[in-house]
Amino acid sequence: DFSYRNRLYNTRVSRSYANISDTNRYLLLHQFWKNVADYAQLGDKIPSDYFFDNDYPKIHSATNIGSTFVPTDEFCITLVNKLLADLSSNSPNRKADFVSIINYHNAYAHYTCWLLNFATGYRAVHNPLPSLALHMPEWSLLTISDKDDVDFTHSRVVAVPNVLNQQLSEYKKHLFRLAELLRLLEPKLAIKLDSLVTVEKSLLSMKFDEATSWYKEIKNSRNNIGPLFVFEPSVSGNFNYKNISPGNLVKQLGGPLRCPANTGRHWLKSKLIEKHVRSELVNWQMGHWQSGQAPLSYFSSFSPIEAAKELNIIIGEELLGYGWRKCISKII
Repeated sequence: DFSYRNRLYNTRVSRSYANISDTNRYLLLHQFWKNVADYAQLGDKIPSDYFFDNDYPKIHSATNIGSTFVPTDEFCITLVNKLLADLSSNSPNRKADFVSIINYHNAYAHYTCWLLNFATGYRAVHNPLPSLALHMPEWSLLTISDKDDVDFTHSRVVAVPNVLNQQLSEYKKHLFRLAELLRLLEPKLAIKLDSLVTVEKSLLSMKFDEATSWYKEIKNSRNNIGPLFVFEPSVSGNFNYKNISPGNLVKQLGGPLRCPANTGRHWLKSKLIEKHVRSELVNWQMGHWQSGQAPLSYFSSFSPIEAAKELNIIIGEELLGYGWRKCISKII
């Protein structure tokens, strides 16, 4: 798409989210023409060797084409180190007073949310993880809704690499312990946290219409508290709690690390293309499809479980290479 400068709707998301080096672009073009040659040779006329066998240029400029929001390797490493440093510096003191607990929770929630964004390619939305019941660790899948309508056209399941799988499981333990610590000081919040970590039990008893109504109410909600929330000081000197928002994520980083809240999405799309992942799997993970292509439609033969097995190895290795890791909560 980049190389032939097509101005088509189908190429818009590729130009918007990916950032491809000349080296990779030439390699991808070479593979494309090789596939054309292999297919053409199945017919009666064999194409000329010159047209199909020439290699990509050996000398080319070290330029990139595409999104300007794709972070560099150095930025990603610095970002992870900053989030881990925040966790370390906000570890609760021995008295485990209220302020130290909520400061640590904020750092833990931010780390988990940024990992979620990079690992899944989430768009910048409020309350990106509305319920832990949407996480299916046994299949390494997560249901997300980051660009949707009333019919859930773009609600989808995405691959969850092992490091995120483990982190979400640890985060659930963290919320359970947080509820115990805050039960006397914030009883209403404690009861809400109880419901967040045990929601699977109530969902099993819901009928289809009830589950649909529940999902519409919680997804991307600014009012219904989800697992990824933070405490903020109020005018009265107390603390309010609210769902993590794109603005909150960016503001928390500050300084030279300020970046778009969907930076992880740009990073993931570029990495998957760089690793020569099949476009069908890339589009599935990113939620890029049109009418008739939906992988979860009634007559689709697409297997999310098999797709996740392939993607999670690649995404997981990339994340670990930048320093992302499972962090066990200090309040457990």
